[in-house]
Amino acid sequence: MANEFEEGEQGEGEQPEGGKPSKGKIKLIIIIAVAVIVLSAGGFLAFKMFLGGGHKDDKESSAKHEEKTQSDVKLLGAPLTMKMEPFIANLTDKHRYVKISIDVEIVDKAYEATVTEKMPNLRDAIIILLSSKSSDTLGTIEGKLQLKDELLVRLNQVMDREIFKNIYFTDFVMQ
Repeated sequence: MANEFEEGEQGEGEQPEGGKPSKGKIKLIIIIAVAVIVLSAGGFLAFKMFLGGGHKDDKESSAKHEEKTQSDVKLLGAPLTMKMEPFIANLTDKHRYVKISIDVEIVDKAYEATVTEKMPNLRDAIIILLSSKSSDTLGTIEGKLQLKDELLVRLNQVMDREIFKNIYFTDFVMQ
């Protein structure tokens, strides 16, 4: 019996020891979970700092590039779009005419006064060119694009240098 009693006590004594490892397992799981959370947070912060610094450099370099581009534009001057009064011209066809409104893009705002001075010469060149066209030619997209190209060449010839960058039709009516 004494042996049974001792075995019984040891058996009872083993159960609390068996309970301690389960508490130890819970503590181990908690420690591992806390370590994972701390390492994840540390890794995220390090990742954010390294990538955040990279983006900051990219932003700074793009800002420097934009500033350089703007300074280059300041040296060249900003382009300017000027409206011209509408043009009405007879076409080569009998009883046919065209009404066109044009905006011209100038390469530099500094040329605005020169263009204003030469406006009668420019209008004359445009009217003569329009009068040489037929309704069949101007009725197609290709004809309109060809007219734009010819107008651009003529206007730059009148100015004796390339002042005009582009021509925009804002109104185009044929009758």
